[in-house]
Amino acid sequence: MRRNWVLRFSILINVAVVLYIGSHMLIGSGDYALGTGYIISEEALKQETAAEQYKQYPPAQLRLLETGQQLFDQQQALQQGRSSLMLKMQENADGQQSVGGGPGGDATGVLNGSDIFSTTASMDVDAKLRSLLNCHDRDYEPYIGQRGDFWVLWNYIRAEHGDLQCHKTITYTTHADYTFLDNLVPLLERWNAPVSLALHAPGTDFVPTINSIKYLRDCIPESNLVRQFVTFHIYFSSKHIPKLVPKHNQVLDTPYNCSLAVPYFNVSVAQLYKTQKKLLYPVNVGRNIARDAAMTHFLLASDIELYPNPGLVHKFLEMIARNEPVLQRKNPRVFPLPIFEVDNNSPVPRDKGELQELLRLGKAIPFHKRVCSSCHGVPKSKEWIAANETDDLGVFHIGKRIGYFVHWEPIYIGTHADPHYDERLSWEGKSDKMTQGYALCVLDYDFHILDNGFLVHKPGIKVLKKDVKRQVLASKTNQLIKKMIYPELQVMYGTRKGCAMSAFSGTTNYKPLHPNDVEMIARRSTVLRTVLLLVIVSFGLFCLMGYFYYPAQDLNYGEDHYLADDASQEALLRRLKTILNCKTPSNAFQLEIHGSHYLLRNFYSPERTFNCYETITYTTHADYTFLDNVVPLLQRWLAPISIALYVPGVDLDRSVVLIQYLLHCHQQHKLVQEYVSFHLYFEFEHLPSRPISYYREKITDPLDCSNATNTWNTLLSNGAETIPTFRAANNLTYPVNVGRNVARSAAVTHFVLASDIELYPNPNFISMFLRMIAHPFYQYTLHSPSVYVLPVFEVAEDVPVPNDKARLLELLERRDAIKFHENICSNCHTVPGYAEWITTIKYDHTMDIHITSKREGAYVSWEPIYIGTKYEPEYDERLSWEGKADKMTQGYIMCILGYDFHVLDNGFLVHRPGIKTAAQANRPPQQAKQRSFMRKTIAHEIAALYGQREGCKI
Repeated sequence: MRRNWVLRFSILINVAVVLYIGSHMLIGSGDYALGTGYIISEEALKQETAAEQYKQYPPAQLRLLETGQQLFDQQQALQQGRSSLMLKMQENADGQQSVGGGPGGDATGVLNGSDIFSTTASMDVDAKLRSLLNCHDRDYEPYIGQRGDFWVLWNYIRAEHGDLQCHKTITYTTHADYTFLDNLVPLLERWNAPVSLALHAPGTDFVPTINSIKYLRDCIPESNLVRQFVTFHIYFSSKHIPKLVPKHNQVLDTPYNCSLAVPYFNVSVAQLYKTQKKLLYPVNVGRNIARDAAMTHFLLASDIELYPNPGLVHKFLEMIARNEPVLQRKNPRVFPLPIFEVDNNSPVPRDKGELQELLRLGKAIPFHKRVCSSCHGVPKSKEWIAANETDDLGVFHIGKRIGYFVHWEPIYIGTHADPHYDERLSWEGKSDKMTQGYALCVLDYDFHILDNGFLVHKPGIKVLKKDVKRQVLASKTNQLIKKMIYPELQVMYGTRKGCAMSAFSGTTNYKPLHPNDVEMIARRSTVLRTVLLLVIVSFGLFCLMGYFYYPAQDLNYGEDHYLADDASQEALLRRLKTILNCKTPSNAFQLEIHGSHYLLRNFYSPERTFNCYETITYTTHADYTFLDNVVPLLQRWLAPISIALYVPGVDLDRSVVLIQYLLHCHQQHKLVQEYVSFHLYFEFEHLPSRPISYYREKITDPLDCSNATNTWNTLLSNGAETIPTFRAANNLTYPVNVGRNVARSAAVTHFVLASDIELYPNPNFISMFLRMIAHPFYQYTLHSPSVYVLPVFEVAEDVPVPNDKARLLELLERRDAIKFHENICSNCHTVPGYAEWITTIKYDHTMDIHITSKREGAYVSWEPIYIGTKYEPEYDERLSWEGKADKMTQGYIMCILGYDFHVLDNGFLVHRPGIKTAAQANRPPQQAKQRSFMRKTIAHEIAALYGQREGCKI
C-alpha cells in the first residue's frame, strides 16, 4: 500500500514537471535558439586572451566581435555574476591563425555573432539528415576486449560530449603513439568535432601515454577542446602488457603535475619501449579500433598529422542534407579530400584561397609529391586547384581507383560500412592502405572528390630518404600482399577489370543574435535548471522504492509486487525503454577482420526488427553439424537468436546450404526468417572456394526443397556414412570463444543470454524476466555489476525436454534428469542454493531472484550461464573447446570485478536429450596444455588488466 502511494506521488510530480515545462515554452519563443552546432562547455572566460585576439581582426569582423562581446557581457550580468558557461560553435571562426598558435589563436572565449544560426534552418537540416541516413546510435561504454593478439581498452578515457546521435556530426578517427600527441590541439582547433584516437602503448610506454593524456586534458589553454571532443582508446600486444592498468573510472584520479615537462615533447624514438623491443607499429590495428569506436554515421579515418580546413563538418552535413542528384547514385561512395604539404615556415592554410596562394608561391605541394606522387594524386587535381572557392561544399568530380590512379590511397569521409584495413600490415612495411583501396575498387566505389575540402600535413615537406631496414620490411610486406593477402581479397571481395594491387550552404543560414534574445536565453537557462532539479527529485523518490522498500514476508507477495497481469504490453515496453536507456544497433551485413579470422557479420539478418529494450537475444555458436538445434531452440525462445558459425574451407558451402534449408524448406522456416541471424567466421588460411558475393546471392535464391532435404539429412546424419567436416578432416581446433564473442557483440538487444546451442530454455522465460526487471523492487540489480543465472540440467535420451519447473522437478526425482555435467564436473554448473531451488515450485508465470551469490568459496570453479549484456567481460579467444574450461577466465574476471550472480527461481536450461558421461568429455592432452596456459599466461594478463581480489581463482 505504501508503495502505491509513493508511486502516485511520483507520477503527480512528473505531471507537474510536464505542465511547468509547457508553461515556459509559451514564454519568449522567438526565432533564435542554440542550434545543433553548439556545445555548452565549462570554462572561465579569459579576457586578456580575448582582447589580444580582438585586435587581429579586420574592421568588418571587428564590428561583429564587438556585438558578440557586448551580448556576452549582458548575459553575464543577467546571470548575476561570472558564469562558467561558454557558448562555443562546433566550427571555428574564420580567423587568421597559424596552426599551433597559442594566445594569438582563435578567440575561444568570444561569442561571435555568426555563432547562432536559424533554428528553423538547423532543425530542417537535422530532420533531413536523420531521415536520409537512417543510422543507428551507438553505445558509449568503456570495456576491455581482445583484437587478435592485442588487448584493447575501448573508450578508456571518454570525451565530455557523452552520447552522440549518429547523424549530428562527423568523427575524426585516427591513431598514434604518445610522441605524436603534439598534433592533437592544432587538429582540434580546425576540426571542432568528436575525435576517436587509438594509442599504441605497449609495456613501459603506457605510463607516459597516460601522463600525456592528462597533460592535454588539464594543463594547456586548449584543454577544454581535448576534454570535450577526444575519446582515447589504448591498445597493446598480449606479449607486452603494462605492469598495471588502472580501471577506466580511476585512471584520471591522480592529476598530472603541470609544472613538470611536457610528456610528449623531445622524446627520442630510441626511448620508446616499442623501439627497444624492436616492435613494429600496428598502424591498421589502430585505424580499425578508432573507426569501430566512432559513434557517428560519417567518419574521417585519417592520420593525426593531417589537419582539415575549418568548417568542414558543418558544410559537409549541409551538403548531404541537400541530397542533390549527384549523391543519389546507386554505387557505394566515399568523399576523398585532396591532401597537401606546406614548408616549415608557412602557416597551415585555413581555406582554399590561402592554399592556392601557397601553391602559387611554391610553399605548398601535393602530399607526398616527392615520395610517392601516384599514391595521393587526386583525379582532376589541376582543375581542382584552379577552381575558385565557393560558400557551399559540393562534389567537384567523381573518380574511380583505376588507370593512373590504380595505386591511389585516398583519405576520405566514409562510414562504418567501408572495408576495414588489413591488420597484418605495419607502418614500417608501407603500403598499409593499398589492400583497402583495392577492396574499394572491386566493390565499385564512387570517389566523390569535394570541391572546398582538403587536408594539410603538419608543416614540413617530406623528401625521399634511403632507409635500408624499411626497404627490407617493405619488400617482405609486398611479398605478403602478393602471395597471401591479394588471393584472399579476390575471394572476399571478388575481382573487377581495372582494379589492381601494388605494392549546408555556407553561412547563408546563420542569423545574428539580437540583444532582445539574450534575456530569453538566460530565462530558458534558468527554466532548464529548475526543471532539471524537479526531475531529479521526482526520479529519486521513485527509485527509493526499489532500494529501501521490502515487501512483507508473505508467501503470496509475488502476486502483488509484479505489474498487473492485465497491464498492457505497451506500458511494459515504455517502462523498459526508460530504465534500460539502450541503443538499438544496426543489423546490416559487414565483412570484418576479427583477429586472425574473417568475419561475415549479419551474413543473414532476420526479417523482423526489434528495439533493444523489448526482448532478449539468445547468443550462441556452432558449426553446421549442430544446426538441427535451431528450430527446437527457437520454438521455446520465440525471440532473436544470434548464431556465430565456424565455417573453414568447404564447411562454408555446406553451412550455406543448410541455412538455405532452414530459411526456405523447413516446416518452421517462417520462424527462422523472422528471428535468426547468422554470422560466419573462418581463419585467413581456410578460405571458401568461391567469392563471398556468390554465397550472399545464394542465400536468397529459390531452393529445390526436395534436394535440399536430402542434403540436410546427409550432412546431419550420425551414421557410418557421415561426411567429415573440414575442421575434422584438417584436425582444426574449434575456436569456441571467438564464436561466443561474435554472436554476443552482434545482438540487437540490451539483454543477451550467452549460451550453447544445445541448451533449451523454459518457454515464457522472456516475459517473466522482463516483468521482473521492469518492477522497481529489482532496480537495484541494474546499478551494480550483475548477471541473472539460469540453473542447467540434462535429461535422458528418450525424455522430452520439460516445459516448466514442476515437470523438471518430477524428472529430477525420478533421476530422468540430473544437474548439467553432474558426471563430468559437478561443481562447474551447480548453482548456489540448489537444494532450496529444487524444493520451490511456482505455478504462476512470475519470476524472482532465488539467491544472490559471488563466484568464490565453493563456487570458485563455477561456469554459470546467465542473462547479461554485451558489455560483460569477453571470453578469451585463445582458448579452444577441445582444451575445456573455456569459460573459466571470464568467470575469474567477473569475480575480480565483484559481480553479483542472481540465481532466478523460475528459469532454467535443459540440454538436448542425452546424458553425457566422463568418457565422452575426456580430452587429457588438450586439457593439460590449456590449463597450463591459463595459469602461466592469462592469469598474469588478467592481474594487470583487472587487478586481483581475495577468494578469486582461475
